[in-house]
Amino acid sequence: VRVMVDGKLSNVPVAQLLKQIPSTSIKKIELITNPSAKYNPEGMSGIINIVLHKNANTGFNGNVNTGLTNGIKAKFNSSVDLNYRSGKFNVYGNYGTNIGKYVNWGNIYQVDDNSTQYFNFLSNNKSYLYKVGVDFYINDKSSISLFTNQNIFEGSDEGKTRIVYPDDSSRNNNQLFKSLSDNHSQQYNLDYKLEFAREGHSLELEIDYNRFKNNEDASFNYTGNTGLENYMDFVDTRR
Repeated sequence: VRVMVDGKLSNVPVAQLLKQIPSTSIKKIELITNPSAKYNPEGMSGIINIVLHKNANTGFNGNVNTGLTNGIKAKFNSSVDLNYRSGKFNVYGNYGTNIGKYVNWGNIYQVDDNSTQYFNFLSNNKSYLYKVGVDFYINDKSSISLFTNQNIFEGSDEGKTRIVYPDDSSRNNNQLFKSLSDNHSQQYNLDYKLEFAREGHSLELEIDYNRFKNNEDASFNYTGNTGLENYMDFVDTRR
């Protein structure tokens, strides 16, 4: 299954993409179970297309959306959508944020060696989505569109895992984990569309350019009875 945004593929990993898009920026979600040749469907079982807000009414239009989820930690998302259409031109912009802290904690009891693993993780994520575009309507049947999507993500994670052996405390051990990550995805698109007289038939020519950069620094520190050594991990992904 592929995930698209406004009918366009993205270089961002699917799990990351779904995490970063603010829910208030989403107009609707389309499920395409039988993709046509337009989507190069070979080997795909379907497509999920996320459609962002875009107002095409005449004149100046806009809307503001906010959302707040309050659990163990509060999570906030918001979006601002602006649009101006006059004559043959339509100019629009979208800005969205998704900010929140995520807590995961608990314990696992192992019967075979009578040990208990306690874990506690905290994630702090911030993502920002920008979209700016312009449409030029040549006539009633043809148009040229240009837009850019910019998605920025910043995240930090820290956690602690402790394994306790009540019958033999000399085997107890701890692991501390910390990481910092950030990524930036960029999309630039130029599109020409010609609609034919027969409904549902059109010709579309498209140029799409994508860039994705991701950096992650992580450290792992161990204490107690463990054969593992402390180490650091650095990841630099570009495509």
